[in-house]
Amino acid sequence: MQKILIVDDEKLARSDILYKVSRSGFQFEWIMEASSTEESLEIIRENPPDILLTDIVMAGESGINLIRKANKICPRMVSIIICGYADFSFAQEAISLNVVAYLLKPVRETELSEALSKAIVETLRRKNMLHLTIRNDILEEKISSKTLQENLYSFLNGAKVKPDFSVAPLFPANAGYFQVGILRVNLREMRQEQPGAFSESDNRLLLYGIQNIIGEMTGEWFLPLNQFSTPGHLTIIGTAEAGEKEPAAGKLRRMFLQIHDVVSRKLGVSLCIGVSLPEPRLTSAQIVQARQALDLRLCRETRPEGKVFFYEDYIQESVLSLEDLRLYQKFLENGDLNKALGIIPVILDSPGRNHDLCIRMAYVEMICVLARTCFCKGVSIFSFLGSECISGSIVDRFETMQELVENLRSVVRTALKQWVGSSAGIDSVLQNVKGTIEADFGDSGLCTNALSERFCISSGYLSAAYKKAFGIPISKYIISLRMKHAAKLLRSTRLPVANIAESCGFNNLSYFMRTFKKYYGKTPTEYRNQPEAKPAGD
Repeated sequence: MQKILIVDDEKLARSDILYKVSRSGFQFEWIMEASSTEESLEIIRENPPDILLTDIVMAGESGINLIRKANKICPRMVSIIICGYADFSFAQEAISLNVVAYLLKPVRETELSEALSKAIVETLRRKNMLHLTIRNDILEEKISSKTLQENLYSFLNGAKVKPDFSVAPLFPANAGYFQVGILRVNLREMRQEQPGAFSESDNRLLLYGIQNIIGEMTGEWFLPLNQFSTPGHLTIIGTAEAGEKEPAAGKLRRMFLQIHDVVSRKLGVSLCIGVSLPEPRLTSAQIVQARQALDLRLCRETRPEGKVFFYEDYIQESVLSLEDLRLYQKFLENGDLNKALGIIPVILDSPGRNHDLCIRMAYVEMICVLARTCFCKGVSIFSFLGSECISGSIVDRFETMQELVENLRSVVRTALKQWVGSSAGIDSVLQNVKGTIEADFGDSGLCTNALSERFCISSGYLSAAYKKAFGIPISKYIISLRMKHAAKLLRSTRLPVANIAESCGFNNLSYFMRTFKKYYGKTPTEYRNQPEAKPAGD
């Protein structure tokens, strides 16, 4: 995922843009903020963004000067300009600096989504990473149009596409009905079966295998696309011949069911597929429908091999209770944390509920209510949370409804108790993070991502804030604690090296040996045989 920096010297305007970026549908590793050119350049040097979104007219230096200086520091960065009024001279300068979009305030969400789509595609192109599918060599001929690439990328992220958006060049000429499926592999199950062995490259190979199987089964009629933004997920666009809708819809349904059965049987994986309504043309709404259908895996019984959820089978029973949301908002405004936490499972997971297709919508609405409540108390939590929470894409991480409920309860608890309740704000959270590292460094699962989940802070924000506060990256601090503890055990005990490695959080003995030698310049055995040696920093 990419990083984006939003620059505006007006706090309200900055918060508005941050919110709209988060809700755009595009996932960002970290959405950063700055209020001046000086602060922006410092951030760009420390944490280079992929996209710079800046106001032009600010106190001090203009956004144009910022882009000019930022391009020298980070040549691959892509820029978007925001301005309060149209100015031809600004537009000319923007063109000379290769700015991808020029937006006028107040920025509309649709215009911002279009600009972000262009910017993301351009950053991927500059990095040679425009992977809409593994079969890139075959697809490149069909997606030679830059506009089609941008529209397809927007479509895959659920952002609105232009009215003239057409995928006709990608499919047979007689294709008349389109349906979208989002396939999700249970990666947690794969990792449990192969502890310590199932890596990111294994994930990519698995998805590559699924794409090949789908290609062999369906030929040109189904196109599986992989953006790598969500691990274990593929977006599948299926088509059927023009003609009567009912036979076409039946054929598409049978094909998605067959894809599930063949892939799960051949690869021995558990997977679920959420499938949209069939339509005579591809629409952004179908991505939303497919995601909503896929979320049903959290609350509906599935077989060990998974299941296919068709949106049309559940659409009649999907109504979100506004009364429960109003109660949740009232509890937050009154500062009644226990009641707010108590109503979360009622909204998301109450028995006899009739809003299963609205799970993601309910999560997003509760996050937004929380954000507004915190903002009224003087704290903006958007930059803490990251785009995953605000867009609802964090739902894709979880295997059960209970995990989703606990995540939201943790977010609310952290927001009210630490971000709002503590006068120290984020400093208090960072101290707690540091204390957790010092207490749990022997946990092999301890890492920046695990800490960001535990403290409900985006990993990018946590990484940068921690380094700024304590002068050392989280990963290096964890390693330093593990190495010092290992050295202490080597000096004071006769425990086998393998046991020491395990107690320090290393599942792989050879990796522990390499890390220890790099840190101390000696192997653990050599270090043990020289008891006079002292740990670094002692």
